[in-house]
Amino acid sequence: MNNDLALIVLDNFKEMGDKVNKVIKKLKKNEDDYIIPIKLDRFANGEGKATILETVRDKDVYVLTDIGNHSLTYKMHDFDNHYSPDDHYQDLKRIILAMCGHAKKITLIMPLLYESRQHRRKGRESLDCAYAMQELASMGVKEIITFDVHDPNLCNAVPLLAFENFYSTGNILEQFAKDNKDILNDMLIVSPDFGAMERARYYAEMLSCEVGVFYKRRDLSKVVNGKNPIIEHAYMGADVKNKNIIVVDDMIASGNSILEVAHELKRR
Repeated sequence: MNNDLALIVLDNFKEMGDKVNKVIKKLKKNEDDYIIPIKLDRFANGEGKATILETVRDKDVYVLTDIGNHSLTYKMHDFDNHYSPDDHYQDLKRIILAMCGHAKKITLIMPLLYESRQHRRKGRESLDCAYAMQELASMGVKEIITFDVHDPNLCNAVPLLAFENFYSTGNILEQFAKDNKDILNDMLIVSPDFGAMERARYYAEMLSCEVGVFYKRRDLSKVVNGKNPIIEHAYMGADVKNKNIIVVDDMIASGNSILEVAHELKRR
């Protein structure tokens, strides 16, 4: 491979890696394969090992990983385990370690930024995302590219690291407006909680419509699955009756909040 560009695509992102490889071939007008082959092993006790099968010496390396891909599994003591974000992140670090510092530059493309929901600390909580970014920077990563990060201010944790956060909002709104011209006059944007309100307001401004928000009243005396259970969804904002509603959230894990808000909006 006579070039200084290389792609390292983890198993969780192979389809996208192949597409990127084809686009690069087309742009460079050649048939060189830019993907560096790797091997990710798992031992019986769940520990892992990464091996890079070709040299990356003096190459501009782009590492592609999707830490949210839970479809992959591995064996541990004869049990099938689905990959968690923690598992994917450990494999990412193994790949970086396997480069042995020989790459000219390492750029990380991670559409879902690892631990981005844990971007700020309240009391005696872990500060996972900030530490992970600092850890990656210390390992030699020079740039992180991500999309729609939970809070773009977390880049302050690594002020000397190039951090690119691309928003998909413009593309979404452009396509939505193109496909739904007939319902734009009766539109209402609703945020399921205050955490997504800034994003919902942006949608409302771009579509020139009103915005509403739900307040999640929680039972602070209980903790279920790491959260205080919701007692009531209290709504504030314009009347939802006979409106076409877009619910805008900043992050979805189980989807329960979206479903609850959708049911409540239908009821109203």
